[in-house]
Amino acid sequence: MTLGEGVLVSDGVSAVNGSLTLKPGVRVDGRLENVNGDFELDGAEVRGGLGTVNGDVRVGAGSRIDGGILVAKSGGWFSTGWGKAPRITIESGAVVNGTLRFEREVELHVADGAVVGPVEGVAPRRR
Repeated sequence: MTLGEGVLVSDGVSAVNGSLTLKPGVRVDGRLENVNGDFELDGAEVRGGLGTVNGDVRVGAGSRIDGGILVAKSGGWFSTGWGKAPRITIESGAVVNGTLRFEREVELHVADGAVVGPVEGVAPRRR
């Protein structure tokens, strides 16, 4: 699913499967979450945090997440070793306010020039 430029969502956005792309100027006033599927924020704002279990996340330049990021541990068969570690990328010029909490293994890449809150569960790779 893609939310086009300037779309305003006055609540959260939730899905089980599928990728979600937020174009420039999109604002989600609630939480953005899914179980499987990637998130791509391209100059977008999320005010209620972001949560996933098994999706890659790219927070692009000019994007902002208030409420942190959570990658939760799966209670299903992904917790037994199936599936790859999600890749979380915070690009230069992006802001993530709140805790980045990882309950499972992830690849966390934080660019120089990105602003992030405290990180729990993994060590970020600065680039």
